[in-house]
Amino acid sequence: MDASSRPPLLARLCGWFAVTLSVLAACFWAFWGTLENFHEGWWHARLGDNLLLTGAYLGPATAVVVLALLAVRWPRVGGAIHVLLGLALLAWWWGQMRGASLIHHLTHMVTVTSEAVVALGILYVFGRARPRRLAMILLVALPALVAVACAIEPVWRISQRSGKAVDSSVVVRGNGVELLWAPPGPGWPKKGNVDFAEAQRIVAHLTADGQSCAETPQNIWRLPTVAEVVGSLTRRGHNAGGRWDAAAGTATYTVMPDKEPPLWHMDSPVIYWWTSSSAGSRVYIVVFNGRVSPRTPAGTGSTAFRAVREVAPADAPVATAPAKP
Repeated sequence: MDASSRPPLLARLCGWFAVTLSVLAACFWAFWGTLENFHEGWWHARLGDNLLLTGAYLGPATAVVVLALLAVRWPRVGGAIHVLLGLALLAWWWGQMRGASLIHHLTHMVTVTSEAVVALGILYVFGRARPRRLAMILLVALPALVAVACAIEPVWRISQRSGKAVDSSVVVRGNGVELLWAPPGPGWPKKGNVDFAEAQRIVAHLTADGQSCAETPQNIWRLPTVAEVVGSLTRRGHNAGGRWDAAAGTATYTVMPDKEPPLWHMDSPVIYWWTSSSAGSRVYIVVFNGRVSPRTPAGTGSTAFRAVREVAPADAPVATAPAKP
C-alpha cells in the first residue's frame, strides 16, 4: 500500500480503537464463558453434549469476534450491523419491560451495553484498522489464548474425577463428620430448580429408606448444616480437609474439593446444595468446589439438596479416605 492509498491517521486510530475494544470484549467473554462452562456445564455423560454446551458458553465471544472480523474487512457493512444490533438490543429490552416495574441496575447495564455497541459500530464505519491482516489475527488469536489458558486447570481436574456412581445411601466419614447421605431419589434429586421451602418439605416427608415421600411428615431426614457439608467434601477420593468458620462466614480447605462421588452426581446439572444454616433472611448454599455463600430461598436450575441423617448401627459405613497431608 503506497502513501496515497493509506487511510488518514484519524481513520486508522478509530479503526484500531474499535479493534482494541472488540478484542477486550471477546477476551472477557472467552474468560467468562470458559470458566462458567466448566463450572455449571460439562456434566453430560456424552462428550458431544458437553462440546455443544461449550459452544453455547463461548457463543458471546465468538459473536464478538465474527462481527469484528466483518467490520474490519467491510467497515461500513460491519459497523452498520453493530449499530443496528445495539439499537435492537435496546428496543427489545424496553419492550420486555413495558408494563412492568423496571429493574434499575439491569436496565442501566443493558442501556450502557447497547450504547457501547452503537458507538463501536460508528468507530468501525469511520475507522480503518491497518494493517488489516494484523487486526484480524489479533481478533482471533487473543480470545482463543484466553479460552485455552482458562481451560487448562478445569480440563485437568475433570479428567481426574474418580469414584463410581452411587446408587444407595452411604455413610461418609471425614473431618469430624459422620452422616448417612440419602440415596438417589427424592432425597437426592438429579434435577435442580428446587427452592429452599421445597427442599425442607421433601426431607421432612422422606421415608426411612430415602426412596419415597410419605403423605405425612416423618422427620427422619434433614438438610445438612453448612459445617457438615464443608467437612464432608472430597477430592479424588480423599476428604478435602474443609473447615467452616461460622464467625467469619468462610470455608477453608486443605485442597479444593470437586464434584465427585460419593457425595455428588457427576452427570447432573446440580452444583449448589441447600443447607439448614441461615444468615438472616438468606440461606447458605455450598458449591461442589467448596465455596459457600448466602442466597435467597429461591431455586435455580442448578440448585438442589441431599438429605442426611445420623448413622444407625445397621448402616454399613463406607469409609472416606482422610485428607492428604
